[in-house]
Amino acid sequence: ESLGVGGVILFGIPSAKDDVGSEAYDDEGIVQMAVRALKDQTESLTVMTDVCLCQYTSHGHCGVVRDGEVLNDVTLDLLAETAVSHAKAGADVITIHAEAGPHSYRSLQMIRALGCKAGLALNPGTHVAVIKPVIEVIDLVICPEMALEHEIYITPTLQILEPHPGSMI
Repeated sequence: ESLGVGGVILFGIPSAKDDVGSEAYDDEGIVQMAVRALKDQTESLTVMTDVCLCQYTSHGHCGVVRDGEVLNDVTLDLLAETAVSHAKAGADVITIHAEAGPHSYRSLQMIRALGCKAGLALNPGTHVAVIKPVIEVIDLVICPEMALEHEIYITPTLQILEPHPGSMI
């Protein structure tokens, strides 16, 4: 705070990985502990978290994989459990990835119901049209790994968000 930093976003690197990314939703996971530590030490810092399993799974996929197939229902349950654990730890904003597809709307609503702001993360290759179906339930959009050469993505994103002055990017 004394440095003028208004917020941070946390991405976890677990001490151990497994097939279901269990440290992602562990109340004593690295992100959950970091959120609590930051909230204990600061008053106004906005703490954002990212809900994803890829960095927590031994196979590196964002979902639970069995016999070469992604188990969507199991994955969605674990992602929801991760969001709940981040909210319980004290996160102000929780982001999900736009690639979550048709389940994004429900996930974003759940995050808001937990008392947090809901964010949508766009990867550079994700078309910004995915914002339109969820525009009413997002508070911000983040574009990780965006550089100036990715302006092809930034400009259309800003155009979609323009009529919604409460949104941030």
